[in-house]
Amino acid sequence: MNILKACASAILLSGLGWGLFSCNQTPPAAETATAPPVPPDTTAAAPIPAPTVDTTNWMGYRTIKEGASDTTLLINDQRYRLLLTAEPDSSRPLLATWKQAGGVDTMRGVDARYRIVLRDATGKTVLDKQLRKPAFYSAASKDVVIGGVPRRPQLLAYAPPWQALVFAFDFWLDGSDVGEQCVLMLGLDGQVRELSNSNTFGGGGSDCMPRFSPKGQAMLTCNKLLLPGRKPIVLLKSKADLVMASFLSDTTLVTIYAYGENHYGYDADSSIQSMHFEEPPQMRNVPNAFVLNLRGQQLARFRYNGYTDELGYYVRRHYLPQTNTYYLLDEERGLRLIDKRSPTATREVRFRQMTRFKPPQKPREVRFQIQGIADNLEFYADQDHPERLRYRKVAVQ
Repeated sequence: MNILKACASAILLSGLGWGLFSCNQTPPAAETATAPPVPPDTTAAAPIPAPTVDTTNWMGYRTIKEGASDTTLLINDQRYRLLLTAEPDSSRPLLATWKQAGGVDTMRGVDARYRIVLRDATGKTVLDKQLRKPAFYSAASKDVVIGGVPRRPQLLAYAPPWQALVFAFDFWLDGSDVGEQCVLMLGLDGQVRELSNSNTFGGGGSDCMPRFSPKGQAMLTCNKLLLPGRKPIVLLKSKADLVMASFLSDTTLVTIYAYGENHYGYDADSSIQSMHFEEPPQMRNVPNAFVLNLRGQQLARFRYNGYTDELGYYVRRHYLPQTNTYYLLDEERGLRLIDKRSPTATREVRFRQMTRFKPPQKPREVRFQIQGIADNLEFYADQDHPERLRYRKVAVQ
């Protein structure tokens, strides 16, 4: 993504169960007022055993923030201190150039020094890694990296299967909504296990945040699915945008795509005047959502049109722990239901199949709300039959 394309259109791991606590770290924002609570941080370095009934919402919304400068965490039951810094280096100017209609454009900036220091309980340094901006050219657009304001990376977790610390690096152009995110997996031996693009900001980015599977045996970078000892599974498709990628359970995930490509309009001096994403007519009824196992094999597929793109793709949804069901809203059609216990058996419940809500609420009904574009929709789901729904439109608070 270069700046011209991004401007024309113009992530935290929660619930992982691996322990870390920070001197200046803040908890993630709640999904919605009616969402189930996010499991609290703990001080355990290994994954917490899954409860008998997994009622965690693994389809949380992405969050973006700068990493803490000083964090204490446990690795193999030993306490460590992690220090992170990001400083500009004006002594090393950087330049990016790219061709566009009518000429060549440039981005000038300065280098930065990113430092990751890990010390044990005695204060001994066990890891001291320094990275410069050019190290990220292979994982993000060069112009965005060069123009990006240095930000401390965000520690996502310590990943025992890889014996590595995992970070999210964000590169934002100053004063804009344009940026990109990379995932870095850094081994305790100082070797880079993985460095790749995770997401883009400013238009066309996926509704996803880097996250580990419930038991920590797989990692979703958003663009890739990583498993120890295996080749990464790339989730991107040609001539399509990745709308969403999310774990559903410890063994399954869902991906949603927007088929098509960007089309540009130019003014008299060949500068880009407009951009719009266009889906080919022959693809409008083709399944674009897929339930996959951790080998990337397709278990189920369906068509979902309820997403929007407002400086990034967004899927309006809610997880109901009482029914162990994810509800994906399509304001034109109804709800797509995905049962966490049996995610291959997805079903769509059209609005015309639902009953208009009239008080009172029934004893076995659970109320939840999803904010749509036009209306705030309130649903009442039968706990014993998640597909039995009543609904009404309510005023936006």
